[in-house]
Amino acid sequence: MKPVLLVVILALAIAACDGPSEPASTAAETTAERDPDFARMATAGKMLSDLQTYLASGEPAPRTFTFDRLNFDPGSSEVRITDQPSIHTLALSLRKNPDVRVRIVGFGDGERIRTNNNSLGMERATAIVLALRNAGVEPSRLEAEAGREAHRGRAAQLIVLQK
Repeated sequence: MKPVLLVVILALAIAACDGPSEPASTAAETTAERDPDFARMATAGKMLSDLQTYLASGEPAPRTFTFDRLNFDPGSSEVRITDQPSIHTLALSLRKNPDVRVRIVGFGDGERIRTNNNSLGMERATAIVLALRNAGVEPSRLEAEAGREAHRGRAAQLIVLQK
């Protein structure tokens, strides 16, 4: 048998063994189709899942959480479109728990002089607070603060002050 023909036959045999060309549906995909809040939570990150668990627990406040899916572009305090699921899910959690008060702590990049980092941190915290207000969270339940030091990953933190 010619080598080229052998390669073609092997390629066809391997392709036939790969199974169906469309991916099988996973339990998470099926759940996400039926439950839009599950889909939002899956894209929002572990921090929000941990926050919801904490809010349902008897553990007292205060408690600090670091956003794992909400970041800022370097030098920017604008909440990115890709971070809207995190904002939406956080706002939903806060609206479901009307006694909860939180402080958002924003951090600078560490790439600027210290005074600019403090300003950038405050701008970032304020941007998150404004996004939460726009998502229906009462302003009296939200505080903004600049972090004392630049934080790796341009992250922000949420501190539950009261629950």
